Amino acid sequence: MQEDRIEKIRLLEAHLESSRAEGLEARYERLSQIHLLMVYLTQGKSERELNDKEACRELDRYAMMFIEEGTRFINESNNQVHRVKIAKQLKEAYQVMGRRDFEKFLIAIEWNFPMDMKFYDIRQMVLREWVIELQRLEDGTYKGLSISAPPRTGKTGLGTMFFMWCMLRHPDRSCFFVTHTAAMASKVYNDIINMLEDGKREITSIFPNGYIVQKNAEQNFIRLKSDSSNPYHTAYFRGIDGNMARSIRGIVVVIL
Repeated sequence: MQEDRIEKIRLLEAHLESSRAEGLEARYERLSQIHLLMVYLTQGKSERELNDKEACRELDRYAMMFIEEGTRFINESNNQVHRVKIAKQLKEAYQVMGRRDFEKFLIAIEWNFPMDMKFYDIRQMVLREWVIELQRLEDGTYKGLSISAPPRTGKTGLGTMFFMWCMLRHPDRSCFFVTHTAAMASKVYNDIINMLEDGKREITSIFPNGYIVQKNAEQNFIRLKSDSSNPYHTAYFRGIDGNMARSIRGIVVVIL
């Protein structure tokens, strides 16, 4: 099976390299082949590999290719059946990349929302620079990052979504969210639970294990599904005015 999959990938890649997609029908067929390549390149990868940019370099290259070409196709084609199919696969391309790319994750989890209900899309001009910096933080380019901006610019919302993304990427470790009061910590705890349990966001289409197995509103912790024996929970939420003793073995600290 593995050898068959590798051979199919090789043949599809060779065909894409040698063929010319002229006209909307040919472009539609090319997009179908790119999507099939994405499926084959995802199969057989472990949860750890799917979080690793280097292990998914080819997968991300084709997913990005699909995003760019698929977006142009939808804008130019008059074939509604083709447009609907490519739009569905376009969402899948964002979901595929969303495990490793924070911006793609933000777009994917709000795909099913009307524009006026989207957090990131309507603030992209302001937030995109921060999103890039947060990506560098998660990639290990930075050891720490501080973002300072006026009130109501989206810092808390973006920080909350970044923290949730880190939780989903590292369910076997412990993430620690610290903010100015216990009340605010409880709000962020509830906001993340609501997002994780909101079916419209399709979180488990990005992270199949991204569902809650335990939560506690009194102690403000969340445990996601994980094969790890780590006795600590996936995420803890505390205010600076609260007790942090013996809470965590934290890998992420977000202070808002």
